[in-house]
Amino acid sequence: MIRRRTKNLRWELLWAFLLNNFVALLLSIGGYLIVRSTQSILLMHSVLILSALVPALYFGLSESSRLKKNLQPLRDGAVFLANGKLSHRVPQESGADIIDDIANQWNHMAERLETQVDTLQKLLARNRELADQSKQLAIVEERQRLARELHDSVSQQLFAISMTASALVNVSQSSSGFPKELKQPLEMMEETAVKAQDEMRALLLHLKPVGLENQGLKPALEQFLTELTDQYSIKLDWELEEIPSIRRGMEEHLFRITQEALSNLLRHSGANHGSILLQSRSGMISLVVEDNGIGFSESDRKKSSYGLATIRERTQEMGGDIRILSVKEKGTRLEIRIPCTNKEEQSHDNSDTHR
Repeated sequence: MIRRRTKNLRWELLWAFLLNNFVALLLSIGGYLIVRSTQSILLMHSVLILSALVPALYFGLSESSRLKKNLQPLRDGAVFLANGKLSHRVPQESGADIIDDIANQWNHMAERLETQVDTLQKLLARNRELADQSKQLAIVEERQRLARELHDSVSQQLFAISMTASALVNVSQSSSGFPKELKQPLEMMEETAVKAQDEMRALLLHLKPVGLENQGLKPALEQFLTELTDQYSIKLDWELEEIPSIRRGMEEHLFRITQEALSNLLRHSGANHGSILLQSRSGMISLVVEDNGIGFSESDRKKSSYGLATIRERTQEMGGDIRILSVKEKGTRLEIRIPCTNKEEQSHDNSDTHR
């Protein structure tokens, strides 16, 4: 690296002053020698004044112009700093030691301001994250509280209604003296109570959802599906592949998508059988949820599209696409396809099937 040589501004100005005086002296002597033969005092004084004034003006203008040129980067730096452009740095190219020292200190100040602003922005982002986390925790706690209250009150009352209706139906079937006109309403009451219980369980699943809880996607889904089959009168089959090296955020999204899809299945499909497939093939992660329920039309989808909108939003956040095929009285097939980003995820043949 070539070390740039700087000049001392005081010595430079002193040298310009001495040079100016020397030139003025030479011009005065030369002018005096030229005009002394004229014997004109006025002309002699004029020559002496011009001999001193011309070099002074020249050197004064020259030095002021040079100083202005050297100070211009400092002025530009002040303008940039005032306008908030903290990344601008003043060049240290004047050659004068004191100006370059000012430029160096100026750049140091700009770097400190830039660092402070960056730190403040990071703190702001972190505070925002903490506020969002706090908000999410508050939402989860409130949902869990509502789930407990619904389970302890409304759910128990629905269970009592269901048991009472079931007992009355049994009495109506076993007793010959029971009014026939009441048998059908009692059967409808029992069926409605059972559906209301299933609806309540699905609602509680929404309010108090299980999570990954430091598990991988496959074991978390297996645990969730096992608990689901124990709680609901529906048969579920699943085939889940282990997908290594998948990012935690994608695991969370896929788990929530499965949860939402099964909640819709339990609440709206009227199915008695469903299947879940999770696999990785040809660079794509595929999640398929099928049922043999009543299906739905496009108009039905628009009426109850919140769950599907949530699934679609999560899928798009992962860069994937969603396909829904539903046939009235035949069932519904929901397929999610997510592109893999790790080579380890490209192809796996190990699967676990539950029947």
